[in-house]
Amino acid sequence: MLATTALLALGCGSAPAVRPTSTQPAHTLASAAHRGPHPFTWFLQAGRSALLEGDDDARVLVEVERVRPAGGGRVAALRWTLGDASTYAPHPLAPSAVGVSATGVHLLDAALPEADLVETLGEVSAYASSAERVEAGTRGDGRYVTVFQAGDGTDETIVCLGEGPGPGAAPCEDVCFSELCVSSAAGVVSLSGLWAPESQAFYARGYRGFEARLQAVRTRPR
Repeated sequence: MLATTALLALGCGSAPAVRPTSTQPAHTLASAAHRGPHPFTWFLQAGRSALLEGDDDARVLVEVERVRPAGGGRVAALRWTLGDASTYAPHPLAPSAVGVSATGVHLLDAALPEADLVETLGEVSAYASSAERVEAGTRGDGRYVTVFQAGDGTDETIVCLGEGPGPGAAPCEDVCFSELCVSSAAGVVSLSGLWAPESQAFYARGYRGFEARLQAVRTRPR
């Protein structure tokens, strides 16, 4: 279910297109729509957590358990748990690790052998270090990036990394995408699709429906 470069929940993993390798240090990866660090560097601090809310009191809690160096980057091991207001159980569908290196952001399986992890962090990621929009359905591996930016002067940027059907894929009969969104101001703000319990949409408080409120940054797809 997991490829070496990123989660492939849909099993449609052709090799990503080759792009120039960034020379930026991992902790200073920039967003094209945001002057600060790439929002996914939020994961690079152990002890952080975010609570997301779904329907009928369902909740998902994500916690950054530990962060360590690996190869030329850093890897955050995540714990996802599902429950209601009082009881939680492990949730194994979402990415169990996030790696950030000079080659971009990598959604990973924390159980990867060390050698494979280091190799992956050295490869050019489908989710590049510059968080420019990659339109859904334009890449052969189905990966896409959506960037939202607040227009209220707060400079908040939300970057959503996702996977879905690639060009020419058969019509989808059910849920055929997976998506994780992180805000430069608030950390993890949504989890949806096949990475989420029962393919629901889970949001941080105050962020439900942010896709309709914020302005999507329109840049040329890769």
